[in-house]
Amino acid sequence: MPTAKKITEVAELTKRFQRANAAVLLHYRELKVGELSDLRRKLRPSNIEVKISKNTLLRIATANAGKTGLEKLFAGPTAVAFIYGSEPQGAKAVSDAVKALRKDNVKVTGGIIGDVGLDVAGVERLTTMKPLDEQLATLLGALQASAGQLAATLNGGIQSLAYALSAYEGKLQEQQ
Repeated sequence: MPTAKKITEVAELTKRFQRANAAVLLHYRELKVGELSDLRRKLRPSNIEVKISKNTLLRIATANAGKTGLEKLFAGPTAVAFIYGSEPQGAKAVSDAVKALRKDNVKVTGGIIGDVGLDVAGVERLTTMKPLDEQLATLLGALQASAGQLAATLNGGIQSLAYALSAYEGKLQEQQ
């Protein structure tokens, strides 16, 4: 029979999974309380919240939030870094903070972005991505360049036709 405290915690975790843009799962064996507090303090300015909970409650919360593909990652002591800002920047901040700890037993085990579960390699790829606004700017630049090239191509054909007609008109006037 679930206790009221566990029901409340699952509801809170479910809301966090739904509200977060992404989440990174951490294995934190042998991490001292002070080191965990330092990790939380380092990540807070990046709009990242670190939460520790029992794996069973995390499984239930992810299922309630519609996030799948993480069940196998909930093994051993698990902490979740909820990213509320930019996904690539947040994942990079978590990865850098974990590396700065220099502990072999503290590592990224996976993550989630949207409704898609990520393995360690997926989280690493996420850390190397550009932020969304930069990606959109690159796409917009490519679209504008393509449109400009299309306009120049179409204009070039019409301009060549105009020159040919002008030359033909000049030739006809010379013949008269």
